[in-house]
Amino acid sequence: MAAHVNYDNDERVIGLLTKGIGEGDVDPLVQDRCQWLETIPED
Repeated sequence: MAAHVNYDNDERVIGLLTKGIGEGDVDPLVQDRCQWLETIPED
């Protein structure tokens, strides 16, 4: 259950929501502990 309701206690989620990812002003915690994985849909 915690995996579905504990987002407000995870600093990475808060950083992603407030500053995003892949832009210039990324939260340092997100920069260090998250990575962007872009996928391209198959035709």
